[in-house]
Amino acid sequence: MRVAVAVTALASVVLFAYPLLPGHPSVDWTVYGPTAGAALLGAGGFGLLPWERLLQSPAGGRCLYAWSFFDIALISVGVAASGGARSQLVWLYSLTTVFSALSSYPWRAQVALLLLTYGGYLGAAGSGAVVLTVAQAFSDLGVITLLMIMSAFLSVELSRQARVQHDLAEGSARRAALLARVAQRARVINTQDREQMLDSVVESVGDLGFDTAQLCLYDPDRDQWEMVASYGLPTTHGAQALGSGIVGRVWAQRSTVAVQDYPAHPDALPMALEAGVRSAVAVPVWCEGGLRAALVAARTREGGLRPEEVECVEILAAHAGIALGNIERLDERNRWEAELAYQATHDVLTGLPNWTLFAELQDRARAHAHRSGRSAAVLLLDLDRFKAVNDSLGHDLGDDLLREVAVRLRDAVGNDGVVARYGGDEFVVLVEDLLDDTAAVLMADRLLAALRPPVRVGVDDEVYTTASIGIAFIRKDSTAEHNPLREADLAMYRAKESGKGRWKVFETGMDARALRLMQIEAQLRKAVSGGEMYLAYQPIVDLVEGRMTGVEALLRWRHPDRGLMMPDEFIPVAEESGLIIDIGQWVMEEACQQVQAWNGMGGGLRVSVNLSGRQFHDPSLVSRVRSVLSRTGLDPDRLVLEITETIAMEDLGNTIDMVGDLSHLGVGIALDDFGQGSSSLSALRRFPLESVKIDKVFVSGVTEDGPDRAIVGSVLTLADSLGINVTAEGIETALQMEALIDMGCPQGQGYLLSRPVHRDEVPGLVAGMRDRLRWVEAAE
Repeated sequence: MRVAVAVTALASVVLFAYPLLPGHPSVDWTVYGPTAGAALLGAGGFGLLPWERLLQSPAGGRCLYAWSFFDIALISVGVAASGGARSQLVWLYSLTTVFSALSSYPWRAQVALLLLTYGGYLGAAGSGAVVLTVAQAFSDLGVITLLMIMSAFLSVELSRQARVQHDLAEGSARRAALLARVAQRARVINTQDREQMLDSVVESVGDLGFDTAQLCLYDPDRDQWEMVASYGLPTTHGAQALGSGIVGRVWAQRSTVAVQDYPAHPDALPMALEAGVRSAVAVPVWCEGGLRAALVAARTREGGLRPEEVECVEILAAHAGIALGNIERLDERNRWEAELAYQATHDVLTGLPNWTLFAELQDRARAHAHRSGRSAAVLLLDLDRFKAVNDSLGHDLGDDLLREVAVRLRDAVGNDGVVARYGGDEFVVLVEDLLDDTAAVLMADRLLAALRPPVRVGVDDEVYTTASIGIAFIRKDSTAEHNPLREADLAMYRAKESGKGRWKVFETGMDARALRLMQIEAQLRKAVSGGEMYLAYQPIVDLVEGRMTGVEALLRWRHPDRGLMMPDEFIPVAEESGLIIDIGQWVMEEACQQVQAWNGMGGGLRVSVNLSGRQFHDPSLVSRVRSVLSRTGLDPDRLVLEITETIAMEDLGNTIDMVGDLSHLGVGIALDDFGQGSSSLSALRRFPLESVKIDKVFVSGVTEDGPDRAIVGSVLTLADSLGINVTAEGIETALQMEALIDMGCPQGQGYLLSRPVHRDEVPGLVAGMRDRLRWVEAAE
């Protein structure tokens, strides 16, 4: 538009300058001057107007028409006053018609301007300024008409291109706005649970300008799809056949289906037609498992679907697929965690709560007793002669018996309590809110009565079983240290001693220590000879060089009924019974023999063996160590004996003598759990120690400035001055290891480096420890 006005302005300038050329006839300047000046100023002023904005309103178009009429009038007056020749007359009017054509006027306006141009041309010619014949006038007007027609066709093309550009610009703006909405919605969709996410997706489609939206899930197993979320339509229509509707078309094509004329589409659903749907698009929703759903967007108004709208629905469908996949993975993880939690708290064989869950329930019962003032009872039940049944009928039928017993006990207790499997053939019952102790006794009678009928195991076998029950109470004043299970266990053994098939209530006079000692002692005597004891080995690592220097031998008891038992569960009993001497002898010999075998393969390892207090103070310890070294052939400097700080300080004089005698054999002596006992740092000078082991309590706090770090630093400094090696125990994080290395700690052990492992895994740890440490550092 500005170009057309500029062309007119140029024509006005030429018209103004033409009479000034040499040889031109005289000009009537009183008419010509003001006319040409007005044309020039008008063209310049109109050329500066914002025509693109003005032409969007009817007033702007009328203003342009007025300018065109005014322009033709000025040119006609100017030509008449200048006395111009015929050629200039044709040229000037031709420019006028070109301008009117290029101005994109409607065809009626262009015809009117053409007629006005004819009138101006004939008026200028009839004024006497130019002498024309009829043929010349007809020829000139024909040229003007031809130019205007050609310009009009050019104008139509330019207008079309302008409209295309305008439509593209509008489409881009709409697309950008829609994409911005989609991005905003997508951030919300990916943070919601399943139901919220489904509703947000269809609401987001509605926010794009669609009248209805649905999210439909596919169920290939049932050969159907079902709407699970809707915007603008009810969701009560039920399931549809898998191939029905445009949703079914998406399932078949595995691609987007867009329908501009929905009523005429062969897959139109009556439900959508009743809602007045005119156009619709269905987009597949993909998850990791494949095509899971279809997102449908529909419009009940005229106008059809725009490409950018379809694109945004596809983007929303992609986000819905991602969110649905994340939710399904989260659900699967929750189910897996729930299953793990169930397995961790329930017995696999019987499905009853296990000891872990029962311990939590017992703690809750104690807290409830404190609040309510009502007691709770723990009933420990042990099947009588179960071992004989198990040995005679086999383990499979024994398991059948345990399962049936669990069912009977659960039925007998009902809603009055909780039944758990304690381990092996032992069950435990927790009963709360007891008004008096009689209720617990009545519960024991119910349990015994439930076990009296014979139990059918296998196909033809029937087993009669009884049980011995021990009863203990949780009172309102019971402390956290009170252990009702221990009391019930003692009462149960008293019931067995009394003839089995009965119950006993715990009494203070029961000798708990003697009964427990008798039980564990009897089992310990069989443990070593029966192969139930074994050693696990935890690596000791040079933190500077990243290599294994040795292992610590750790005793484990694979109890046939209770499973894996740690030393703190049976070592105190072994010490009190004196069995610790024989057990310690076996541990030392087994460890030395194993390390000798590794070193024969080039391991170069040392082994650390823990000594209990009774072992350390045994006068025969030195001779026992000498005998083990002789039988196994292990070099004495490959054996390190560890004693705790508490043991060392019990009898300082005897400790100094014993450590000296052992040192003369060539074995190393290490002070274990240093910092937990009552010794001072200066006491280290009085022992011919090879090393001290810093307790894990202090290692856990070494990463922060505080007492723990200060203690570790003091031990390292003093040990270095005395020439004593230091090993940090319980290293569990890379930060702890890095802090210890920075402080100059030479050796360490802990779960970060390796848990205690079977003997067959040690050679692999020796070969790969340096790579393991690099991995730990890289992970941190």
